Amino acid sequence: MNQNFPIALHVVGFLAARAGEPLTSDTLAATYGTSPVVLRRVLRQLQDAGLITTRRGVGGGSLLAQDPAAIPLRAVYEAVVDDTELLPRAAGGG
Repeated sequence: MNQNFPIALHVVGFLAARAGEPLTSDTLAATYGTSPVVLRRVLRQLQDAGLITTRRGVGGGSLLAQDPAAIPLRAVYEAVVDDTELLPRAAGGG
């Protein structure tokens, strides 16, 4: 496991709690207590996985791309952890 997974869980949870309010990477980094550079790397991974959307410019920021209830923890894990075999899927896709 790496440091990105807990950061990603925090981001998804915090965005869910803010219910559609776009948040900047600086704001999200401050809520977790990490560098905006580290946080932006995690945001990029979450965006590449289709879990968040990000808009640049005034009024921009990150938002969840889907209903938070529809985002399984596994999807967050797979978005940010390179070696997903650490927690392999159970037989039958569970």
